[in-house]
Amino acid sequence: DNVFLGDNDRINLGDGNDLQIWHNGSSSNITDAGTGSLYIGGNNDVVITDGAISETKAKFTTNGAVELYYDNSKKFETATSGVNIVGTTTTGQLNVSGVSTFQDNVNISGTNQLIFGNSNDATLYNDGTDTRFTSGGKLFLRGDLGQYVRIEDGSSNTLADFNSQGSVDLYYNNSKKFETTTGSVDITG
Repeated sequence: DNVFLGDNDRINLGDGNDLQIWHNGSSSNITDAGTGSLYIGGNNDVVITDGAISETKAKFTTNGAVELYYDNSKKFETATSGVNIVGTTTTGQLNVSGVSTFQDNVNISGTNQLIFGNSNDATLYNDGTDTRFTSGGKLFLRGDLGQYVRIEDGSSNTLADFNSQGSVDLYYNNSKKFETTTGSVDITG
């Protein structure tokens, strides 16, 4: 039948009471007080749940993923290629080596910056009023061959076109006023 122990009574296992299991009146404890490691294993998955065994907290799948849950909803999972995170991730610092792929927007709040290069060679940021892209060296904007680079204002009015293997066009009030040609420039107005 059952074994009943009072608060702070312990089940001690090992010659030096290496593994201890007890309840102290407010919480239950399993302590590995020995010199080795504490192993928890199962022939199948190992699942940590609430007391009613109705809400999963963590799941360790045999030969598979480790999953962490919040309010019975999976939020973190290890995968063959790395980890999968569901929801918002908040971190003080994230160091990534390798390629990062974003499927949605990247939001940078306040006056924080995107910083490029080993020595902060270039930055992209908003100072609270204006957006600034700074470069410690030359700044290159490149469009695909046969295409152009266009600069527009906030109302989609063209300010300048840099045409591939062609002219540079400058505009005033969305009307071309200056164009480079093979041997000269054309000025309108």
